[in-house]
Amino acid sequence: MKKYITLIAFLCSTTFTIAQQQDSIVENVLFEIDLDSQIEVLHILQSKQPNALHIADSVLANYNDFYPPVLYAASRVLYDAKRKYEAGFIFYLAQLKARVDVSLCLDNTVTNILVTLNKVYGASINNFSLQHKDSFTNTINKVINIVMTTDGNYDHRWVILRGRFAGQIKATDKVTNADIILPKEQWQEVKAIVVEAYKKNFFNFIKGKDR
Repeated sequence: MKKYITLIAFLCSTTFTIAQQQDSIVENVLFEIDLDSQIEVLHILQSKQPNALHIADSVLANYNDFYPPVLYAASRVLYDAKRKYEAGFIFYLAQLKARVDVSLCLDNTVTNILVTLNKVYGASINNFSLQHKDSFTNTINKVINIVMTTDGNYDHRWVILRGRFAGQIKATDKVTNADIILPKEQWQEVKAIVVEAYKKNFFNFIKGKDR
């Protein structure tokens, strides 16, 4: 339980620091990144409250409405409920969405969030998936199709709050979207590059395990 509480603090800390300065800043798009509702869901899932499985079901049914950390957390709840195939789906969807969001972000110090989330949630699900390779392959293909055909109904700028850039912002600094994220007309191209690399790495990994 301790590591999940630590992860919540990790995901919330930069948002809290910036929010304390909000009243004195005239123009800063970082203040538009409202993650309160997402973090509330994340807390329920990670603290394993009585309604956690119900919330995980809602995330599973409406995965496009949640940012990757919530999807990761839902995967753990589903896995613990012995719904391991569904857990795998939502985990790998979270993983690929997070990779895309990191690639859209203009602060290259945010990549540590990928390591953190995969380390916290990945071990059990990865081990299970490798024991069911046909299903694993189908899941990855499904995830790739979803990511390529949808953008997600959440703020893709969330990841900027985990990087060095946000941590160095002062109360008098002006920040525009051009400072933190690629323009939307480039998103599909970036997604295609990320997805192709993800797909290639996956199939190379599976081939290696078959030897």
